[in-house]
Amino acid sequence: MASFITSPYPVFFDTDGTPLENGSIYIGQPNLNPETSPVTVYWDEALTQPAAQPIRTLNGYPSRAGTPSRIYISGTYSSILVRNKKGAQVYYAENSLATSIPEAQKTASFSQETLTATASQTIFNLSISYTINTGSIVVFRNGLALKTGDDYTETNSTRVTLTTGATVGDQFLFITVKNV
Repeated sequence: MASFITSPYPVFFDTDGTPLENGSIYIGQPNLNPETSPVTVYWDEALTQPAAQPIRTLNGYPSRAGTPSRIYISGTYSSILVRNKKGAQVYYAENSLATSIPEAQKTASFSQETLTATASQTIFNLSISYTINTGSIVVFRNGLALKTGDDYTETNSTRVTLTTGATVGDQFLFITVKNV
């Protein structure tokens, strides 16, 4: 039997099609403005860990303390409003269907590693691994998210190569996700 692979996290995009960085997600009552009629949003499927709105995004993912996360509501329908970091509306849906997560996607494991660059360093060999070209790694340079293809390439499952050399002392954070 064949199975297909899907992302364990929702991904939000900006108006230009890039992953939404530092955006805001508002979840509200169906057919009402989610900024003025919010519903309680949670970080966990058991609905025990409330999340403050707006939910911020990190490289397109809903972010909890700097880590991609899922968000949950107790109902089936909600309104949703997404704004980019400038506050411009990306989209609004007045009656959005929330879906349950298939069992195969309910758990994920995150790893992170921080490295300090040497002068003109372009290659970073990691002690953590990821699956290349699947969006399972996020790279930050001095706190700013880098864009795969433009800023770096995924050389293999433990190596990232910058397109331009780093400055000595630059701090790099690598976050990987794997389904478990």
